[in-house]
Amino acid sequence: MHLKSRTASDPFLVFLFTLFMIMSLAVTPMTASASTSFSDVQESDYFYNPVRWAVDKGMCQGTGDGKFSPSNPSPRAYICYYLWVYKGRPSASATSPFTDLAGLDSTVKKAVEWAYQKGYVSGKSKTVFGVNDTITRGQLITILWRFAGSPASSASISFSDVPAGKYFTDAVRWAVANRIAAGTTAETFSPNYTCTKAHVLTFLYKMAGSPYGTKTATQTVGKSAATTNASTASNTKSNTGSATSSNTNSTTEDSTGSSNGTSARDSGGPAGMSAANYKVLTNVIGAVESGGQVYGQRDYSCYAGAYENSPKEYTCTLGWCQLYGEEGEDLIKRIKAADPAGFAAIDSEGLIAKKLSSDWVAEKWNPSASEKAVLIKLITSDVGKAQQDAYFRELTTPFVTACENTYTTNTKAIMMYVEIRHLGGKNSVDRIFKRCNGKYTLSNILASLKKDQADTSSNNQVGDALFTSRHQKCVEFIEKYTVG
Repeated sequence: MHLKSRTASDPFLVFLFTLFMIMSLAVTPMTASASTSFSDVQESDYFYNPVRWAVDKGMCQGTGDGKFSPSNPSPRAYICYYLWVYKGRPSASATSPFTDLAGLDSTVKKAVEWAYQKGYVSGKSKTVFGVNDTITRGQLITILWRFAGSPASSASISFSDVPAGKYFTDAVRWAVANRIAAGTTAETFSPNYTCTKAHVLTFLYKMAGSPYGTKTATQTVGKSAATTNASTASNTKSNTGSATSSNTNSTTEDSTGSSNGTSARDSGGPAGMSAANYKVLTNVIGAVESGGQVYGQRDYSCYAGAYENSPKEYTCTLGWCQLYGEEGEDLIKRIKAADPAGFAAIDSEGLIAKKLSSDWVAEKWNPSASEKAVLIKLITSDVGKAQQDAYFRELTTPFVTACENTYTTNTKAIMMYVEIRHLGGKNSVDRIFKRCNGKYTLSNILASLKKDQADTSSNNQVGDALFTSRHQKCVEFIEKYTVG
């Protein structure tokens, strides 16, 4: 159960693109050299040519079993790798302030250091790059804009979520003017949406001038001769979600997710929490939100209709991490943006697409049986699973930082902070933690939760007896599985 209260052309650019295309010709032929097809990259896909181009350039290859996994989330480190390969693998000094690069393959590490030294990227903090954090649209467009020389653009944009003064505003203006990116709707650009491999490669491909053309071609897509030159290793093993999975070969860097929905967001911890412990946290929340209180389990198809969880939840709740209201609606929009063709195939009658322009909470939308069936098919698709994992990471990363800045850096206490805040919101977790009077042990947090049963100051009482078994199970798992 889940209660939530949070409700034209530029002359410099033309020159740059021409230079890029000349470079491309010098490295690989403009006709496809791919010989092995990927079962999940079809000619009808919008990303078909971008993937074929990127593979032939040696930027990336498949994830094993004949798959490319275009819907996998794309980690921040690998946009650096793509650009580094695109520029011809230039040399870079092995210096950077980042402490989280040690687990990377040496070539990917060099790419991050090069991109940082060139000023294309910056860190999540002064010492943390966030190598496994999934890159967002705003971050990606900004990096590409810097890579292009930060050209000025007077293009007019009217996206409600791209106000003046944001770090990505000038980049979005440039990208839209040069047809590198467009909005997710007529009114929104969605700078905080996370990017899949297909998204990243498509933006790069357009920035490079669409060298294989803007229409699909007849060649197959797969590992080319150019790819084998990228590394002496040829293994393409898929990530199984382990904490050490970021240490992969440079040409298999995109195997950060698998078809069962495990993604980079499960393996890389946010600043202040190790990758291993973030995985523990994910497994804990998955167990108590939708996994039957079984550690490591989560139910991607989890669904609750209006009022099923609470009289205050007026519309459906979706997914393993229980995204209510506007979050549930946003999840469905992300799935549609990540895989428009797949979305349309599942929602063939447009039952859900027509609901994406409305406010589910204000409308108090209670999906019909047929609408519910489509919603569940969407969230249990490979894209749906990946987007759920990505959304959970996006929601909880700020929670970790908030707990560190306000209360404590103790990992176990941070995990409980995230659990409580995810369940009931900021006001609830602040109420619970303030009662601890600076002593943030698991036993003190549990005691404070129990005191909430007698607190009538709030009607969002995460400490109610209804949630006692949940919190106790969280403590049990945290004590047993936390590393260090």
